Amino acid sequence: MPPDVLVVYKKNFEEVHDKALAAVRDTLDELVSDRGITISYKARETVSREDFVGRDLVIILGGDGTLTSIAHSIDSETPVMGVNSHPQDDDEDGSYGFYMGSDTKHFAEDVRSALDGSGIVNVLPRLQAEIVTTSGKTVLSDPALNDLIIANTHQYQPSIYRLERRADSDHEDMTLTSVRRDVCSQRFSDKVRGSAMWSTSREPLSRWTR
Repeated sequence: MPPDVLVVYKKNFEEVHDKALAAVRDTLDELVSDRGITISYKARETVSREDFVGRDLVIILGGDGTLTSIAHSIDSETPVMGVNSHPQDDDEDGSYGFYMGSDTKHFAEDVRSALDGSGIVNVLPRLQAEIVTTSGKTVLSDPALNDLIIANTHQYQPSIYRLERRADSDHEDMTLTSVRRDVCSQRFSDKVRGSAMWSTSREPLSRWTR
């Protein structure tokens, strides 16, 4: 069965992004003709979780923000290929593209490698929160690639919550943290370290790179 590919692109009416999308379309049109693959296109603002179901490859065309804004909707088994539509190599005002393993100059070669299974796969950890409400109900958040925000649904009201991380074989305990929006007192273990992609509770996101 031919691969089913979804392209999610950044659309903000800037010429550089339109040119990048046109270049990607030209390459994919060739693959449709040569290999019979199925291609769908969705603007980032219109894509939904259902659009990612059953895809063999998801191509994200834009910058890091384009990918991180929809990463929570993609399951851990779907490979994702990031394509920088406005790289800094071409324009100092462009995107660094930390998550974007390709660009329009290399896309034709890279997408073939991804479809052939010869591309490098990086599994990126995602952060996921398990929230226990005061009534005892447990709520599991969507997995986030960059960060999670915990706040009251009414922004004018203070948020009071407790954070707890349980010890495991890889990380030390984190002390309990009581946070009030207008006080914000936090205490952490001296040896706990983290990054934007790090969590002890995580779900992977696959990414193709060259």
